[in-house]
Amino acid sequence: MNESYHESMSESSTDENSIIADKKRDWKKRVRVMKERLKIQTGTEIYDKGIHELILYHGLKEIFSTSVNGDYLDICFSKISQEYLLLTNNLTIKRYTIQGKKIQPSINLSTSMSFNKIIISNDLSIYICYLQHDDLIWLLTFDWKLIQIIRNEFRVENVYYLNNEIIVIGPTKSTRYPIDENERKTLRSKSTIIMLDISAGPTWKIDYSSLIDDEPQYLKLAGSYLSSIYIVPLYSDKNEDTNVPVEFLAKKLNASSDIISAIYYHPTSQWIITGDQKGNVIGWNIKLEIMMNCFDDQKGTVKLILTHPSICGFITSSSNNRVQVWSCNLRDKIESFDGLGEVVSMTLNESSSSLAILGGKFNCYHMHQLYNFFSPLTAEVKQLFSTTNILYPTKIIACCCDNTQSILSSANGKQLNVNLIDKNIQIITLASSEITGCIYMLTNNGIFIINYLQDYPMKIRDVWNDEKIQNITYLVTFDYLDEILDKNNRKPLNPRIVYPICTRIIVGTNDGYLMTIDEASGQLQHTYKAHDGSISKLHISITTKTVVSIGQDNYVKIWKIFPAIEKCLAILNYIYYTVPINLVSTMGSTVCIVSNTKLFMYDNYEKIQIQHHLSKDHTAKIIDIATSEYLNICATSSLDRVIKIWDCHNDLIKILQINIIARNIVFSSKSGDIVFNVGKHLYRISHKNYLSSDYRMIVSNEIVNEENDECQIFENENEDLKKILHPVSSVPLGSLDPNCKNAPRLDLLLQKEMCSQLDYRDKDILQIKKGEIEAKKKLKKKSNMTDEQWEKYINDILGLSINKKNNNNTELPDDKQMKNIIKNSNTNFSKFIPNSIVNKKIEIQKSLSIKDEIPVEKKIVKYIYPPEVGRTRLSSNFERQKKISLDDIDV
Repeated sequence: MNESYHESMSESSTDENSIIADKKRDWKKRVRVMKERLKIQTGTEIYDKGIHELILYHGLKEIFSTSVNGDYLDICFSKISQEYLLLTNNLTIKRYTIQGKKIQPSINLSTSMSFNKIIISNDLSIYICYLQHDDLIWLLTFDWKLIQIIRNEFRVENVYYLNNEIIVIGPTKSTRYPIDENERKTLRSKSTIIMLDISAGPTWKIDYSSLIDDEPQYLKLAGSYLSSIYIVPLYSDKNEDTNVPVEFLAKKLNASSDIISAIYYHPTSQWIITGDQKGNVIGWNIKLEIMMNCFDDQKGTVKLILTHPSICGFITSSSNNRVQVWSCNLRDKIESFDGLGEVVSMTLNESSSSLAILGGKFNCYHMHQLYNFFSPLTAEVKQLFSTTNILYPTKIIACCCDNTQSILSSANGKQLNVNLIDKNIQIITLASSEITGCIYMLTNNGIFIINYLQDYPMKIRDVWNDEKIQNITYLVTFDYLDEILDKNNRKPLNPRIVYPICTRIIVGTNDGYLMTIDEASGQLQHTYKAHDGSISKLHISITTKTVVSIGQDNYVKIWKIFPAIEKCLAILNYIYYTVPINLVSTMGSTVCIVSNTKLFMYDNYEKIQIQHHLSKDHTAKIIDIATSEYLNICATSSLDRVIKIWDCHNDLIKILQINIIARNIVFSSKSGDIVFNVGKHLYRISHKNYLSSDYRMIVSNEIVNEENDECQIFENENEDLKKILHPVSSVPLGSLDPNCKNAPRLDLLLQKEMCSQLDYRDKDILQIKKGEIEAKKKLKKKSNMTDEQWEKYINDILGLSINKKNNNNTELPDDKQMKNIIKNSNTNFSKFIPNSIVNKKIEIQKSLSIKDEIPVEKKIVKYIYPPEVGRTRLSSNFERQKKISLDDIDV
């Protein structure tokens, strides 16, 4: 009776769920139809409600915090049951949902299962449990039923699972236990490796270790002893019975200033992260070269290190109960969490990009994405600005410290063009003009360098050197466009009709003068006395046709531009401040002025100053400012790791806590997207992540198809879903987590492609030995090739023998000269092609002489398989390739 009742209840619940799902699908279809109808009737799309929160946060955001009672040993996440498993010291496993709710009943273990670490194998559906500093390993089913107990031959310090193998690490030994998916028989160890540093004395052992699994066939181990680091191969060419220790691949003595207390291999950056008892955190590459060095940042002994669930970074916990988040790209800490109690263990939920921390409480954090990776650069940015021309799509121009200028698409960050200037030339400032199609660069000795945007890569087309133009500090350009307006309401037509007229070049000097320069010849046109001291900044307003200048005399002067006449500047207004002025920008008639941590606004039309409350100021110095004259908003970035958004009334409308210092910021589109620079990377904050409903309405109704260029990426629902689950902010190109099965790995794909034929052959040989198949391919005539014959065979395949016959001169061909130039240069050529390199095709003579070739004598030798004992798989495969039938070679 009870069984039938439960069955009827389950059937009714499934029916209700299906009815609810059908209603949801029907509702979504109706909403989609309503949107399309409204779009057809009004000609515009529906804008969403926007973001209403004042403070927006980028980083790990707490999902839940649950109080737990008792002493806990470990925590792990089960992908199959989608629940967190918390191991207590009283042989009980407590279960929690991903929302932090406790699941009943808990799991009670038998008294013989006294393990303190759990590893989940989703492939085999088993739990691998072990007790540190002991020799027992338990294999349990997902129902927590015992499969078998493995008694290891040495004490267990760490256990890893990879490719159906259990890898056991001890103080001085490591071994493997292969697992057969079909047969659950007693596991036996193989490939035992002895690790020993004789020079360190008899007390040497591996204190802390982490598995390096970038090459599954050649696994390595990163280990530490006191303050030294070792890279140990977990494979050996020698016989296991020799009991000879393996040779270390790398060793770094006294790598840390104190005893190393934690070590972790970070697969995304391929760094080895170490933490010591003084709180020092250091990142090493595989050659044990320092990549990141942060001293005394943890303020306590580093205990645990774990990879970040989303970005290219890692997480550490220390004895002072602080959890610190680090970025590998920035090589610095970005956020921290206190008050979590003594952290016992941490684990990741990769399906939702979440981090679970087990300490005084059970806390779970999710990555809240505010900005995304935009574009890589070759060096740190010196100047960053965007083009504002209604005739052309908006572009981002980044001038780097290594004298490279990158022209980027504002739609997706794709590099459209690049300019390479000699490093000995010191570029002070630069500006661009869409009408002339040029970039104007100013050197420290007053020389103008002009490059054309139409060339790819850009080349120097002209140089201006006027002795009257000296001591220039800043450069701006103004593109004068004439637009036909509607006769009735004096508004732009649809589509807009715009004609380019001319370009005005305006510079500021160290003596306080403003100068206008002819855009065609580079000659000085007129000079204007502006300030008593050096001019530090100029800013152009397209909408009001003004230029604003600030100088060391604390004056802010506003100049009207009359581009149709030769003497084009006239003073419009000026403001005096008692405090030094650092930055200036404009929003229409409103001038935004920055002094240290304060932002002032001056309405040039009403001739009044607009202020805000002191509590809304930044807590540290403002280092950059950007304005959007289409949305009338202003963005300020500060050393307090915050970007604040202000409206034209000097009201604070958004606080973006990005947890990093944005050195340069710019509005990259009329929609309000913000691009900022950190280190060698550019990141973008989409307007959808911070704009409120009022500004969303402006974007939807007035700015339509603004960035529709050839580089724009169209929406993809599957791709958007991946970005939500696994956002990759602050991740360079191709730096997805290699542990993720969906992450593309070009090196693994190439390796698999190259070794596919050898894998098929090895499988056939194994099946022949077992008697499963018969050997149908019988090789009768085989001969060992000499090194000269093998080299000739490879050259014939690659087409290199033709070049050897026809190019007998000692001079290198053009392609090899180009390679030597690139190899010997210190410039980074990974993103662009320099101007000085020209590719030339090598003309190959069609008539080839074959008479001079010496025929190879064929020898019939019985094919002998090479011995496998005492040799590596790589060397045996290489020699097998050399034993090729000479019947297949055209001599």
